[in-house]
Amino acid sequence: SEREKVEGIVLIYAPTEAYLKLAGVAYRSHREQLIKWLAKQGKHPEQLDGYAKDTYYTYANVIDQFHRYVWDDEDRFTLDLTHDHADEYLRELILSDDDYSTSHLDNTKLALKAYFRFTGNEWD
Repeated sequence: SEREKVEGIVLIYAPTEAYLKLAGVAYRSHREQLIKWLAKQGKHPEQLDGYAKDTYYTYANVIDQFHRYVWDDEDRFTLDLTHDHADEYLRELILSDDDYSTSHLDNTKLALKAYFRFTGNEWD
């Protein structure tokens, strides 16, 4: 099939598209594992005690937004999120023109703490 072109140049070549699909598969798998972990053991991993549904729903959404923030900031897909990324993300939320509630900021902090606990790289 004819590939989409911009100014006569193929926008995304087939080999590049394969990489993009792999990134999507990697993120999907990562996110699925994260959500299951939040639901079944995220609150107290050693006791296999998960968060309540409303909590892990909120955390999963916050963590997805955090991923997109890092991807936009670095202009690339990565699953290697760092404590520096988290610090900068929170700083951006606090200093943004949007007036985020204390509750939203607290939930964001707790979600990020849970995410880094999931990755085995505690963050405070």
